[in-house]
Amino acid sequence: MNRMGLLIGGIGLLIVVSLVLIGVSVWKDARARGMNAAGWTLCAVFLPLFSGLALYLIARSGRSAIRCPNCHERVSSEFSLCPFCGTELKLRCPSCSRPVEYGWKICPSCGAELPQRTPPVAEKKEHWLGWVLALSIVVPLLMVGALVLSSPLDHGGFSTVQDGPHTVEELFELQPELAEDTAFNEWLEQCQEDGAYLLWNQQVLGGKDGEKETLVGYLYLRGYRDAELDTGGDPNYWGRVGLNVSLSGAADADAEPVIWFIRLRANRVGEPQLLLNGSEEKTIMQQLEDGQILPDIIDFYILAE
Repeated sequence: MNRMGLLIGGIGLLIVVSLVLIGVSVWKDARARGMNAAGWTLCAVFLPLFSGLALYLIARSGRSAIRCPNCHERVSSEFSLCPFCGTELKLRCPSCSRPVEYGWKICPSCGAELPQRTPPVAEKKEHWLGWVLALSIVVPLLMVGALVLSSPLDHGGFSTVQDGPHTVEELFELQPELAEDTAFNEWLEQCQEDGAYLLWNQQVLGGKDGEKETLVGYLYLRGYRDAELDTGGDPNYWGRVGLNVSLSGAADADAEPVIWFIRLRANRVGEPQLLLNGSEEKTIMQQLEDGQILPDIIDFYILAE
């Protein structure tokens, strides 16, 4: 769930940055064209689905950003002469004196070869416009994606069971099949140092409401007294359910080892991944190796990844 929150937060930050860039671009372009920069910037940023940006692009189509190099009055890109001071604004054919465009090699009027010259004035290429149009497509898609991700799928309900703490002998009396379980006993033999050990198995079990995916686990604790365990389901955005396990106690090397049985049942359970104290991920099927003695409080988050 934390990862999903970060993802949605990242998308939100990208949307804000995109709107700021669009606002700055529209402000500069509107000022260059003699339009109401503040009004059009607000429209481009705040009208939904970039409808304000679309309106601005339509409205600005008849407003040139070119200025006369002599008197600096705003002129149209179609003008050959400045109507205010008479300055030449376009290139002319040296043979027939008709206006020609920059980059032409032959005069379309008389067929004369044209020398390569720099035009007196030209409208700058708008590199920002392509980025703005791309953002106007990408950002709404991200917004829709964030909306979908923020609406978790139905997990169909879940149930959790915890039983303990017991001594190993008491657990064998309650679950006699464990005494003959080779894998379980080999795991117990590895739990010789003070600390917490987790063993998990993912199964599909039947019940009154049909088959359910199930996480069945054992938590073995050595070197702790007055230990308390709390468990709860933790559904994620994809409809899977994980398990939150919180363990507290006080270090005591003379305390008798105890063990808990834990079970989670849901339509879909998460893969057994462990987040230790909110930061470090590990696989569940291994001994915790962060020191021989646990702190007074330790949280295990069996995530539904």
